[in-house]
Amino acid sequence: MEKGEVLADLPEPEKEGYDFKGWFLDDKYEEAYVDQPVKKNIVLYAKWEIKKFTVVFKNGNTELKSVTVEYGAAATPPAEDPTRPGHTFTGWDKEFDSVTENMVVNALFEQNVYTVTFKDGDEVLKTQDVPFGGSATAPTPPEKEGYAFTGWDKDFDDVTEDLLVNAVYEPIYFEVKFVDDNGAVIQTLSVRYGEAATAPDDPIKAGYEFSGWDGDFSEVKSDLEITATYQIITYTITYYEEDIVLDHAPASYNIETGAELEVYQIEGLEFLGWYIDSEFSGEPVTSIPVGSVGDIMLYGRWTEFSIIKYELNGGSWFFTTNTVTNAENGIDAFSNLPEILMIDIYTYLKDNNLLTSSVVASSLRKTNWDDFSKNYTDPVAIYNHTTTNTTAANDGYSQLFFTEATGNAATGELISISGGFFGEEPYKSKYLHLIQLVSYMVHKRYTVKLWDGE
Repeated sequence: MEKGEVLADLPEPEKEGYDFKGWFLDDKYEEAYVDQPVKKNIVLYAKWEIKKFTVVFKNGNTELKSVTVEYGAAATPPAEDPTRPGHTFTGWDKEFDSVTENMVVNALFEQNVYTVTFKDGDEVLKTQDVPFGGSATAPTPPEKEGYAFTGWDKDFDDVTEDLLVNAVYEPIYFEVKFVDDNGAVIQTLSVRYGEAATAPDDPIKAGYEFSGWDGDFSEVKSDLEITATYQIITYTITYYEEDIVLDHAPASYNIETGAELEVYQIEGLEFLGWYIDSEFSGEPVTSIPVGSVGDIMLYGRWTEFSIIKYELNGGSWFFTTNTVTNAENGIDAFSNLPEILMIDIYTYLKDNNLLTSSVVASSLRKTNWDDFSKNYTDPVAIYNHTTTNTTAANDGYSQLFFTEATGNAATGELISISGGFFGEEPYKSKYLHLIQLVSYMVHKRYTVKLWDGE
């Protein structure tokens, strides 16, 4: 080439593992030849640079390490083996001992397999190999008398390790109810399979004796309802005349039947009733009501027969008198006593402003004697049409006759009377003897036959 010319079309040599970086005028690669004119003989030196590559180590999508490696050199992997749950690291998917290109090296894993063992006590029921995250299949648990299978003691749906799974059983309990004969619960127990229930204290039922339970509960194997059973108690009735025991019926009763008491006749005496004590306290007993319980002692009371004699011509009453030949026809057939009595009653009502009583006024409030007497044809009947005192409130009966009276229940004797027509003066004194006779007759009316037809 001529002096001063420029070297053109210089070759670009190739060298394995290296990149050509150009021609230089010195071996130290300090002055590059570009297009300088050549003025003397020159030596051109090719400059080479070894190739470098990037090696990336990955675990799935996670980058573990990135290194730059010269051509032909080995890459250094991460210091610690990569991990993945339930898997064992087995190596890398590429060789990187002599790198000649950019590389992505992926970790390789093998899925773990675990052993799941199912047991019932010391007995192995089943053994199964399960891959990581998989589920084991349980065997059919054995049946045990008196026990209920409730499950397994560990979860085996997502296996991540070797497992020992044990069957779990619980004792079976049954409900035992003890009830009375009406079905009311006396006691409820929870009893283990095959064991005995403990009965409650014997139940008490008035008028009955407990006789046992209707079922066996010594070895419970199901829910039970045990019912109490009873026998009815027969109670004695003992009759006394003073301290003498009488042979009399009824001699017994029970809670379901009770008893109606009968009269005990003693010749020459009038029977007044049975009493619960020898002092004859309270009212006589005529029956033992259904629902009563207990042995009973009854004391009879007797008295001599009473003969009542009375006359209507005593003089102080100013009543007309006649001889009574037929007592069943009543006083009105022989005396004007009823008319006199009704006149006094009417006067009493008027004087005490009692004609405003709706009950009394409806029968007695009249403006003249004709109206008064024709109301029931005969005014003697008017007193029979006032109401009876069956309530606490005043009515025609109580306003007409009396407020309070006491007497001897055994004899019919009137002791005291107050209030009303018969309990206030002047009528109290005028009619006291009459009221006493009425009291006797009422008493006899309910104890003996008053009229015998003679």
